[in-house]
Amino acid sequence: MSKTLKLGAIAITMLFAVNAAAQANAASKAKADASKEQKIRTLLDLVGVSKLGVQVMDAMLDQFEQLPDLPKEFITEFKKLAKPEQLVDMIVPIYSRHFEEADIDGLIEFYKSPVGQKFIKAQPQMTKESMEAGQQWGEILARQVLQKLETTR
Repeated sequence: MSKTLKLGAIAITMLFAVNAAAQANAASKAKADASKEQKIRTLLDLVGVSKLGVQVMDAMLDQFEQLPDLPKEFITEFKKLAKPEQLVDMIVPIYSRHFEEADIDGLIEFYKSPVGQKFIKAQPQMTKESMEAGQQWGEILARQVLQKLETTR
């Protein structure tokens, strides 16, 4: 076999080896990504992201009902279209960008603990109360700004 043929055979063998290694690496990464995604979904389910999303949506829709030009069937149709799992699908990549798999494992461990469970149970009410506090804060600030503007005129 000539030297050129040997070099060509070696180069082809190396290309196949690199390609096989890349495919193995990609398969391994896909498996790791799938594992991480499943853990994120477990975490989101554990903390009740879907329920919290529905709670926020309902609060938002309550505000929408106050709009005079809103078609009366809007709320009903909106609720028919809203699928909490779509929200989860949108949130998974966000968690994936911000947390390593080990972080997700730690969060799952925390939220399964007694204090984590206590936090989960209190979170909907705390969210509601926080939204009310934010609304009150905004109203107070708006009044202060309006008063300041009137005194400077």
